[in-house]
Amino acid sequence: MEFVHRLLDKIINTAFGNDKTFQNALNSSFEYFINLNAPSPEFLSLFVDDKLRKRLKGIADVDVEVVLDIVMMLFGYLQEKDVFEKYYKQRLAKRLLSGKTVSDDADRSLIVKLKMVCGYQFTSKLEGMFTDMKTSKDTMRGFYGSHRELLEGPSLIVEVLTTGPWPTQPSAACNLPAEVSVLCEKFHSCYLGTHTGR
Repeated sequence: MEFVHRLLDKIINTAFGNDKTFQNALNSSFEYFINLNAPSPEFLSLFVDDKLRKRLKGIADVDVEVVLDIVMMLFGYLQEKDVFEKYYKQRLAKRLLSGKTVSDDADRSLIVKLKMVCGYQFTSKLEGMFTDMKTSKDTMRGFYGSHRELLEGPSLIVEVLTTGPWPTQPSAACNLPAEVSVLCEKFHSCYLGTHTGR
């Protein structure tokens, strides 16, 4: 689709001197076509997720930006931008929590582009997710730094998330082995000792 858009744009530029009437007709046609299919926002978020999960691995930063620019071109035609944001946020949460994002920089770059188009409110929760992940890593570094004796044996990774930015998921009961339960209790005590009222 991006190829067709570029080709038509080139034709309008060279054959019609970038006439605004033709440019407007191209834009309204693409907007009509993309929004003809109700799941387009979800499909675009799936495309982004696929690219940022594995497909951009080993690709130069310049090429990553080209892919993100294509995404933003298509995003500009979407009428249901909030639906895209909902699906993108769900998939970003899964990528971040499972550690399956190829590049935090690529995700951050897309968020910056979305912020330029839609404003701070649109991306504030997405940025909050990255802040939570960084804070969690710092917290775990501090925990293991003050409990060096725990470096041997099973390890624990805790991600402390604020309630606002993250999509809600039903919680399931979990029966932990005794060794992990002891680690959880030590982390719980350490965390509450440094962060009161949480």
